[in-house]
Amino acid sequence: MMDRQFWGVAAVKQGVKALGERREFAFGARMLPEPACNAAAREALEAAGFDVFAPSIVEQRWRTSRAGKQEKAKAAAFPLFPGYLFFGWNDFDQWSAAPHVRGVVDVLRDGDRFSPPALIPRWKMIMLMAAGAMIDAAALVKAEPGLDVGAGVEIKSGPFAGMMAHITNFDGKKRMRAFLDLDALGGRQQFELKVDVSELTRMTA
Repeated sequence: MMDRQFWGVAAVKQGVKALGERREFAFGARMLPEPACNAAAREALEAAGFDVFAPSIVEQRWRTSRAGKQEKAKAAAFPLFPGYLFFGWNDFDQWSAAPHVRGVVDVLRDGDRFSPPALIPRWKMIMLMAAGAMIDAAALVKAEPGLDVGAGVEIKSGPFAGMMAHITNFDGKKRMRAFLDLDALGGRQQFELKVDVSELTRMTA
């Protein structure tokens, strides 16, 4: 997969289902299918000749019942980067097919909607792919004082170490949803993702 010279980011179109078989992820003795929208965009990009990196996390999350109680939902596979996936290509102009395939809204660009895609450095893609199953392996701890909604934080370790983020909301007290700044990846866009609070340091400057 890493023989590709260029890597970009595609925005996934919501509500589109895959036409073929979805990938499956192990969860104990069960196999859980990849998120439907990611599967649709992935298969269309692969059919167009692109390599695709669309990591998912398999976990059992909490939900709020109609009575307002917190209860565990069924385990499922969730995209690590909700709404986005990475795609790779060799010929410089080949990227132009990506925004038009089934399941893709557009690609993240280095400027306005007529600009070429924002490119992800090869070394960063190697780091992301090597992280693989380790991405969701961090231990959970209670949130540090000051880690409130809106706070600026730095990710301490793992494939996103050193990147800046801002907390948008908490999932209980152990995980938070944040916007991860992608300046370090060669672009100016942001991704929304979940991060364990144990992997954060509050920005005090």
